[in-house]
Amino acid sequence: MKTIAVLLLFLVLAPTVRAAELDLGFARSGMTLDEFRAGVWPDGTIVRCSGEADLPPESDDVRLAVPDPVARLGGTRCGLFHQSGTQWHPSVIQVAGIETQVWGKFFPDRSGTPRLMHLVLRQPAAAFGVLADYFGERFGEPELRRDNLARWQEPEAEVAIIVDGGILLAFVIDTRLQAALHARTSHHIRRTEAREKQK
Repeated sequence: MKTIAVLLLFLVLAPTVRAAELDLGFARSGMTLDEFRAGVWPDGTIVRCSGEADLPPESDDVRLAVPDPVARLGGTRCGLFHQSGTQWHPSVIQVAGIETQVWGKFFPDRSGTPRLMHLVLRQPAAAFGVLADYFGERFGEPELRRDNLARWQEPEAEVAIIVDGGILLAFVIDTRLQAALHARTSHHIRRTEAREKQK
């Protein structure tokens, strides 16, 4: 997990330029939460999000809870699930012909509309080469590719695939929305600090 944390920090700090949204077909950077819920998912699939009642318990396979600081910023984590009896289980879709779990983290834009900032795809580690080639067909040659890491820098988005142990995680980060959120957060912190100094 340390490797993943370092990669995410690298993606956050990477420079970007403005352009169109990044579209994977089933999801695109910056899409609204309502659009994500209304996606063309397999039969029986339901989008569940943090903050809802009767969520499945947290586990290595189910991570819907968000830390308090993220919740205070309006952040919501969502995933695809299906119900078996009274139990909820993560659902999968086919990406590059491989069963894939899909998770998304949404934050409100300036109008308060929750939009997809972080998309995470989870596959078996052995799928690295197949998914990297699949992304290469969509986004061109990666900026970086190693045995367990591939990275694309798209306008207004960063895409990366990383293998950590037996798990492959692919990240699609909307850097435009992320930068806007950081700017609003920094502004709020400065205003709070200024008020504290005036007391």
